[in-house]
Amino acid sequence: MSALSNPNTFPPYATLPDLPLDEDGRVELTRQIWDQLITGRGDADDFVDTYGDDYDLTDEQLRAAFAALRTARLLQQTEIGPYTSRTIAAFEELNANGVVARADFSCCGSCASGEIWGELDDSRHWMGYAYFHQQDTSGLIEDGETYIGYGAFPPEDFDEATYDTLSDDAKQDLYTADVTRLLDDVMFPVFLRHGIEPEWNRDLGTRVLLKNADWYSPIEA
Repeated sequence: MSALSNPNTFPPYATLPDLPLDEDGRVELTRQIWDQLITGRGDADDFVDTYGDDYDLTDEQLRAAFAALRTARLLQQTEIGPYTSRTIAAFEELNANGVVARADFSCCGSCASGEIWGELDDSRHWMGYAYFHQQDTSGLIEDGETYIGYGAFPPEDFDEATYDTLSDDAKQDLYTADVTRLLDDVMFPVFLRHGIEPEWNRDLGTRVLLKNADWYSPIEA
């Protein structure tokens, strides 16, 4: 499959079963199911739990609708064949190089910024982190762009006693230098190798924009 094509396009053979819905209702239900499927979430019960109160349909009717589009997505995945999005490939390379990189991570920026610390393990020294959250994923699918959160973990030779003697300004300068070095020397080269264009104004208060990114997350059969 060409990386330039869109693996998330709604296929012409995907259709809902007969349901007591008007055309607007069918369009909205189709959109909501497809949005969940292309983000890699293939569980009908999760969909019913989230959207069950939005429609005057039984749980069984909603599951039937989900199953119909799920079958279409699986067929589409077969047509696509083995394929890893450039974004996921870049995140996998970051993980292999000491950056905790998580795609479609947590529900929002506030939750993700706290939960990313729970992703640390003892398998190696981790230099820092990068993530985009589930709300970002929707924009990535639609626009081919996403912002990422980022940061640095304490360096491997971190001396807490010496660090505690520093002024707050010196601590911030040290952290800024660590983050900037991590982005410039590790993260940005990885993204560029995968054809993704990072844009950053070099302000730690601003997330990095990834342009020419993509998304593909197949569901399990």
